[in-house]
Amino acid sequence: MKENAHGERKKEKAAAQKRLRDLDKVTAKIEVLERDLASLNEAMSEPEFFQLSSEEQARSYDEARQMEASLLELMEAWEALEE
Repeated sequence: MKENAHGERKKEKAAAQKRLRDLDKVTAKIEVLERDLASLNEAMSEPEFFQLSSEEQARSYDEARQMEASLLELMEAWEALEE
């Protein structure tokens, strides 16, 4: 009986440690994506951006939308791990 309880505690501890590692990974990805998105938004706010071709501007807008969608997914994953 003691061995079974010990095994359960060990499994719970391992699961908690994995959750923390996963949380750290998601947090790091969020930080990188937020930084990259901020840089892209800053570039898109510069007057030079509007001198680019409409295709280049559209690519930047698409990239920003994709980054925002990825960020939303990561935030949802982060929230799930926090529970």
